[in-house]
Amino acid sequence: MESKEKLDAEPRKTRIGAQLRAEGEVVLQLLFFSILGNYSRLGLVRLTDYRGSYVQGPTVLWANLAACFLMGAAQALKPRDVFTPLFFTAVTTGYCGSVSSFSSFLVEVFEHATNTAADSGSHSFPNRAYGIMEFLSVLFVQLMVSMCSHLFGLCLAREFSGSLETSGSWEASKNARRVRKVLKLAENIARILAVPVLIVQIVLAAVYTNGSRYWTFAAVFSFPGTLLRYVLAKYLNPRVKHFPLGTFAANVFGTVLLAIFTLLSRGKLPDGSRIIKFTTTNDVVVGLGNGFCGCLTTISTFINEGHVLPLKKTLIYYFTSIAVSFCLIVVTLGSYAWTRGI
Repeated sequence: MESKEKLDAEPRKTRIGAQLRAEGEVVLQLLFFSILGNYSRLGLVRLTDYRGSYVQGPTVLWANLAACFLMGAAQALKPRDVFTPLFFTAVTTGYCGSVSSFSSFLVEVFEHATNTAADSGSHSFPNRAYGIMEFLSVLFVQLMVSMCSHLFGLCLAREFSGSLETSGSWEASKNARRVRKVLKLAENIARILAVPVLIVQIVLAAVYTNGSRYWTFAAVFSFPGTLLRYVLAKYLNPRVKHFPLGTFAANVFGTVLLAIFTLLSRGKLPDGSRIIKFTTTNDVVVGLGNGFCGCLTTISTFINEGHVLPLKKTLIYYFTSIAVSFCLIVVTLGSYAWTRGI
């Protein structure tokens, strides 16, 4: 009897060890690609914010467009066995999810609808009712651009994936094998550099006190946001068949946090002074908003989930996510903005 129990215990330990190793691999990939995705988002926001821009910035619109395009392409290439399951998670959940941001998108909707954006002091609406038009403008432009970008990524990847046709699980054409080798190399590089890159970000954030902290603090906080989103999706999404509960929870929670961080960084006291008076404290709060909240919430996964759901379920999911999140922004950031000012 004892020998039988020992034999049963050995496979159990082996399974647990294998699961821990697999989760460790996922964590390393998410760590690297969350930092890379966060830098990509902030870089696109800065790059597309210039005087005379057709799409007036700063806005997360271009970052959401890029992330949704890549998400669509990855989904189209998945059946071709180009990605390993690990690297597919790294690209979609890690990189695309961190480049796009649901919370930043909804805070933009609120700021434009209420004319409280940081650069809105030079203009005002003819009357307050035009806030409704601005609300609809930002909402539909962001959503439609993200949806069209996702569909374009799907179609483009399907069009050019003919040379990657597979005859078996890992039997493929010469071109497909080349692509796999490149992606496998990228996976190995991410595994090796993940921890060193994080250490570098922490050191840079601690040592340099100039404007670089806008980037480094956000990079430091990006991984916890991505990891929390991954865990929520893994354990909550399967619970409701046609409603991705994990993504919903991540988007709503991250949006509320970003509203609070925006309030703290821009809010005013009754005497007109700022709530946060120290530069370092403000840098940390802004970093939490850009890094943690930006990576905790995602548009690319949000759009992709809606694409695979039945239309009626998609509309329910989209409406519920946006309505709940926006109402919570109004309660938190809006109530303070209208009584004290931001």
